[in-house]
Amino acid sequence: MKTAGQWWVRLTGGYKGYGLKERFPWCLKLAIGLDEENLYDNGLPLPDESYVANRMEDKLVEDIKSRCTAHYIGHLFNDSFLDVYIHLDDPEPAHQYLQDLIVREDHARGFGYEIKNDPDWAIVGDFINY
Repeated sequence: MKTAGQWWVRLTGGYKGYGLKERFPWCLKLAIGLDEENLYDNGLPLPDESYVANRMEDKLVEDIKSRCTAHYIGHLFNDSFLDVYIHLDDPEPAHQYLQDLIVREDHARGFGYEIKNDPDWAIVGDFINY
């Protein structure tokens, strides 16, 4: 049985006092499902699973950045998921790309996403104010 509440975070520094937050009001959260056969008992990824998830994250972030202006905030491994946080100027290009990709079955892991209007960056506030 997995222990809930275990997490590991990687953050991009420098956003605590960022003065242009209002220009990037959309928070994109990607949730990449981890292979449960490749996790520690606490739900965090074994090294090989971490590698697969991180490569998928890198590709998604790169592709999103090629479609719109995006600020990568960081990621959080949490109870068998890799959650990735990105702030966007325009959500539509990212949404269209992810909608096209999510229905395909040629990616390393299944994933979901949500885009929320968050002009004050409250969703990632605990991360950037840490």
